[in-house]
Amino acid sequence: MANNVMLPQWGMNMEEGTLVKWLVAEGDEVDEGQPLVEIETAKINSELESPTSGVVAHIMESEGSTVKVGTLVAVIGAPGENPPRPEAVSRRRARAPRPQSSAPAASGARVQVTPVARRLARQNDISLDNVAGTGPNGRITEDDVRAAIAQRDQPAGRVQVVPAARLMARRNNLDLAQIEGTGPGGRILVEDVEREIADSPAAAVNMDAVAET
Repeated sequence: MANNVMLPQWGMNMEEGTLVKWLVAEGDEVDEGQPLVEIETAKINSELESPTSGVVAHIMESEGSTVKVGTLVAVIGAPGENPPRPEAVSRRRARAPRPQSSAPAASGARVQVTPVARRLARQNDISLDNVAGTGPNGRITEDDVRAAIAQRDQPAGRVQVVPAARLMARRNNLDLAQIEGTGPGGRILVEDVEREIADSPAAAVNMDAVAET
């Protein structure tokens, strides 16, 4: 039985995505969860995975196409199956060529997200738009998503902490209850954790050692 692969909605504000690069070709065998195509949205770059194991029967959209959420982009068939090509529904819009640049991504630019992190966010109804990435070049990792889940699920009345600050505190064995938050409503920010690390006895010892050399 053929399985249609649609462009999913990865964030509450996501309306469309651009197919940057196909990672498979028609006729390729794929496993469930295998990345099929790289997708670029207004906020993130990610990979669209195959919903099932089978053979890529049809690729419906070409690289560089910008399509709406819910657009059919590929058809996965069972081995030996030759499903008819669906009638293409035009839901794309024209898009000017993007300039090539090797400059680092600026603040507010699209960020990368690992497939595991994206899957975990989808399973727990976490919007990646609200997750701060701590990986290379701001890449959103599994730890970032788990920190966002922990923050969302904490009981009312507990201290508010941004996910990146919580992760930094955990890695440095800091008690969040002892950190004064300077964000809205006393929310603990990354800067607050960095200040606590700098003020810790261990940091002071390190500074003294530098001064003596």
